[in-house]
Amino acid sequence: MPLNQEQVRDVLVRAEEIRQQRMFLPSEREIEDVLRAAEEAGLDREAVLQAMRERLSVLGEPPKTGERVFAKSSDGQYYVATVTEVKDAALRVRFGQGGEHLVSTAEIRPCSFLPGQRVVCPWPDWGWWTCKVLSYNAEHDTLRVSDGWGDEHVFQVAEVRMAIEREPLFAKTRMWVYTGAALISGGAIGSIITWLVTRGR
Repeated sequence: MPLNQEQVRDVLVRAEEIRQQRMFLPSEREIEDVLRAAEEAGLDREAVLQAMRERLSVLGEPPKTGERVFAKSSDGQYYVATVTEVKDAALRVRFGQGGEHLVSTAEIRPCSFLPGQRVVCPWPDWGWWTCKVLSYNAEHDTLRVSDGWGDEHVFQVAEVRMAIEREPLFAKTRMWVYTGAALISGGAIGSIITWLVTRGR
């Protein structure tokens, strides 16, 4: 069945996400070096592998029913959800706010709330804001976070969403430099043309 334009765009966007993710993944040798160092320090191999998966936002085995993940919602953002059913390459998840959704394994990410991790929170009187996790309260299923400006707030886990890594600042700066250069050169060329036209009068 041929893909329509929107499906082609989605495939290309996902392919780019995978490509960028692979760029930051450690090699097998690097993973083994970390595991060897961890074992020498007395750390459990499985715990280290789990920590690496969480830190690098890479899933190992597909999650099982009852596990919590970040799942892609219809708005394109990743929210906390619980896996309710596993079907081949698809998962049915229930979001913290109550809605259910069928997602592919490519549309889920590991869910953890480690101190220092970034999450996006609905900050009071401000809206969605990227915050840093200070602590997680398992009993109440809440996060204490900092807004980066000295204020702290507590949110229910169901309220937060995953922080998406943004394009590096230098890439954005480069874009603005190119845009500015194009505008300046366009203005200069326009001025020269105007001068030549008015000169002939």
